[in-house]
Amino acid sequence: MDVFSRRSLLNAIVRLQDRKEGEKVCWRHANGRTFEITPDNQEPDKVRVIENEPRLYDFICLNRIWWDDPNGYEKAYRSWSCLPYQEPSIRDKSLFKCRFRLRIISLSVEDAIDSVSDAIDQNRVYRPIITPFVLNYKDLLVQVKQENMQRIRNYNEYYIKQKKVENLYEQSMGADIPYFFRGFRNEDGPICEDGRNCLLSFFNSPSIDTWDKVADLIISYDIINHNRTAWEIWISLDPSAPRSLNEDGDWPKIPDEEMFIRILETARSAPTRARMPKIFPLVTIDSVLNSKVIQENAIRRDLEMTELTDAEVNEAFSRSAGGGGVAFSGSFQLGNSQYTR
Repeated sequence: MDVFSRRSLLNAIVRLQDRKEGEKVCWRHANGRTFEITPDNQEPDKVRVIENEPRLYDFICLNRIWWDDPNGYEKAYRSWSCLPYQEPSIRDKSLFKCRFRLRIISLSVEDAIDSVSDAIDQNRVYRPIITPFVLNYKDLLVQVKQENMQRIRNYNEYYIKQKKVENLYEQSMGADIPYFFRGFRNEDGPICEDGRNCLLSFFNSPSIDTWDKVADLIISYDIINHNRTAWEIWISLDPSAPRSLNEDGDWPKIPDEEMFIRILETARSAPTRARMPKIFPLVTIDSVLNSKVIQENAIRRDLEMTELTDAEVNEAFSRSAGGGGVAFSGSFQLGNSQYTR
């Protein structure tokens, strides 16, 4: 990388360390490649560097070119920047999710400049080095406990909501409610008298005006579909039902008598008792470990590294024990492999 570019990168890092441009800076090379630079709060004299993925307006093919030849889009970058209203845009999206950024090893200012320079000079995508993968049995237990507590809360909330839906339906079917209006309810209970009058007005005298008062009226409520208006139910029953008003703000058509009766029958039907979602079963140490290994392998693929081996997973536990953590004593069954400490 030429002297001018190295000096430009140095100035960007200096501005970052002086906190004149917030908590990160985005430095762009002359060929269009951009690098996100963030400070290390533990070591102020060091920084972390990530290369951003380039993308010009409506020029998606550059992404494919970039992976094969990081400088291959330079010509297109320069030609597009000359067109009116087509300034090149760099998408500020790193190769890693935010929770993985702390895994990136910090570099001194000189090493950061050298590493970026080498990536550009060698015409390769810049890939940061990450800290070794660490597993800690105690941390796994804590995560299992936290996730299971959240799932139990979700289960309780779901159960309470299911009971509320059933109670609302029972209220709407009460003997004190006229037969024609039984089953119609919203989140607060049976529909009010004004809502009943609107339904009755349209039933006795169908017109655009009477339908307009009924269309947005909530007449059904359950745990799956939540609040449903008469219009939403009509759309679910009739593919030809209007999805929007016309240019004048009027209804292109209204439901006929037969369709309106179907809408009312659907609205007053008993709520479906939904099966408990799959997110509620409690997690185990095996499943948490499996999730961590999958996440780690995703990072390693981005860095063009090989996926974790059985020995490396066991080594991750040893690494934690060596750092004063709690090592795992026993075995994990992960897929078809077994990890033992």
